[in-house]
This record gives sequence, structure tokens and C-alpha cells, in this order.
Amino acid sequence: MSKIAQEYYTCHVTGEHLHYTHFVLAAKGWPAIDGTRRHPISKVGKTINQSLINGLRMNVTGKLVAISHPTHPHHEVYKKHINAVRKEHNYTSPWLRVDLTKIAYTRIYEELNIFLPNFDKLNTKGSRKSNGSDSCLDYLKVPNNRHHREVKIGKYFVDGLLENTAIEYFGDYFHANPSFYEPDQRLLGSIVKDKWEKDRMRLDKIKEKGYNIVKVWENDWNNFAQSKTDKLRIEYNDQEYYIRELTDIIVAESGKK
Repeated sequence: MSKIAQEYYTCHVTGEHLHYTHFVLAAKGWPAIDGTRRHPISKVGKTINQSLINGLRMNVTGKLVAISHPTHPHHEVYKKHINAVRKEHNYTSPWLRVDLTKIAYTRIYEELNIFLPNFDKLNTKGSRKSNGSDSCLDYLKVPNNRHHREVKIGKYFVDGLLENTAIEYFGDYFHANPSFYEPDQRLLGSIVKDKWEKDRMRLDKIKEKGYNIVKVWENDWNNFAQSKTDKLRIEYNDQEYYIRELTDIIVAESGKK
């Protein structure tokens, strides 16, 4: 057994003391403890930082951009805190260390008066859930247990289930949000319109079993979570609604009769 296989590392972000096999090793970056240019980052630490980054993405002229991009409306806030953290820690390497990244992003959230992600509920085990999905389902008051989340209906799983209403959280990238992608674009090895058709067929099969479908796009949730809108845009059985809670749909539907 090689020497490195017996080593343990402490994650900068979480303080976890884990065997190297539990870490994601960056292909390039900061000097590691053994002097190489590979720095261990625990999966939990990586997930925390990624959730902080994703929570600040915005739609700018039809494209999702991170706050680190110059076109982002709050890019100057990002630069201010990144540079301040670098100065405080006398850090000059090109890539900011993971623990310092977390500090800088936390300050950005505080200045912009945006709620931080719930780190206790982050998806760190490689399941099909996304962290945005959990935050959204928490807000919609879907209980966090096996009877209400990641529920199997027929051969399909749905993100949330309340009585006869299935709630689906669609990531903008993996489900090709129509606000950002054209039908004939290629994404993840598929044509976008084919991905849309596959999703439509799956949801239709669930409807055939007597369930209503609530669909929430990642970008709509981010806009609501960041207080850019005062209501959450959803699609309920393919109809557009703007709600503050799921009971708003019931009121809207009853008003049609």
C-alpha cells in the first residue's frame, strides 16, 4: 500500500478528518500537505461551496450566470468580499482556498440580505435530489420523510408528494429550461426538444395515475428565494401560476368553477 493511501486529511470547510478516499482531489490548484499541487476537498465541503455559488446565479439576457461573471448585477459585491478575504488572510494564490471561498460567499449573502442555504439538508450522498429541490420543498411544506419525498409512482420517482399532488423541481441545465435553451440545441448528449418530450411523457404517465403535477423551475425558485419576486412561479397541470404557498393553487382552481 502506498504512503498516500494511509494518510488522513482535514477539510478546510467542514473540519472533517477523513481518509483520502473520501475526498475529491482537485486535478490542479493549491499546494497539498504533501507539497504536491493537489489539494483534498471533502465531498461535503465541495457541496457546501457549490450550493453557495448556485444560490446566487441569475438570468442575464437569457443566460444563467454566476456572481463571479462580470455581467452579474452584483459582481462588484463579489469582488469586494473576495478581495477583502484575500487581504485578511494574506492569500495570493490564483484560486481562493475552499474555506476562504465559503467565508467570502457567506458575507455576500449577508450584504445582499439573502438566506443562506440550509447546510444541514444539503445533498451529499449522491442521490438524485438537488439541494435547490430540498429548499423548495421545505418552503412548500412538504414533509421530509420517505412518504413525501423521493416517492415512487409506478416506475417513476417524484421529488415531492402531497396527497394527490406530485411536486417536481426541474434543474435548468439537466431539464433544459426553455427560457435558456433552444429546441435544436444539443445538451448532455441529447437534443433539447427530445429531453422536453421525455419529461412530458413521464409526467403524463404520472397524471394518468390520478395525480396533479406541480413543476418548479430552478431559475424561478432562485428568483423567489433571492426576493427578486414576491411570488413563486410554478406550472400546475401545465398552467402558469404565481403563488406564495401551495394552497393558493386550490383557491385559484376553485375560482374557475
